[in-house]
Amino acid sequence: MSSPVTNYKVLASIHKLFEAKKMDVLDVKDVFDSKITVVEHISTSTPSIKQKEDKLVEEYKKQEKDLRLLTYKILVETFNKKYTNLNDDQKSLLREYINNVTNTSKFGEYFEKELIKTITELYDLYKGMKDKITKIKLRETINVLKKQKLGKKITDEQVSSLMLSYELIKEIKSVNGKLS
Repeated sequence: MSSPVTNYKVLASIHKLFEAKKMDVLDVKDVFDSKITVVEHISTSTPSIKQKEDKLVEEYKKQEKDLRLLTYKILVETFNKKYTNLNDDQKSLLREYINNVTNTSKFGEYFEKELIKTITELYDLYKGMKDKITKIKLRETINVLKKQKLGKKITDEQVSSLMLSYELIKEIKSVNGKLS
């Protein structure tokens, strides 16, 4: 009783619907009212994730400069601890991506240059590959990367695929180094 349940009506309606489905004896009006409550709850708009993020950014901007710098420093340290296994190309891509959030044209140029460099490097590895299965998979990877549409805005998926391509290159070089 000490902690109120804000969405009690919706939770009770869901419970009633489950109970009505399980048992043959039911009050039709009760079931109908419960369905209406659930449908109304689902159809009403709730604050989107974007709105919540905007509120968080606004709160962050209201903080004192020292607190913002400390927060940023902790964020960077946490990120660096979590992603210590990234290679230099991956780190550079992430750095450019983060630093050029507002300057999409500059990041677009960087991304296109890196994409071309990665495709070329994968193609060189493809030419030197002896394993037929790996060669087929490398060719498919190259084709997927070539088909990436570079528009005004680079998507997270495109950045992610380039990050994975860097990882693929690192793995192939490491395997080829062990075989030599």
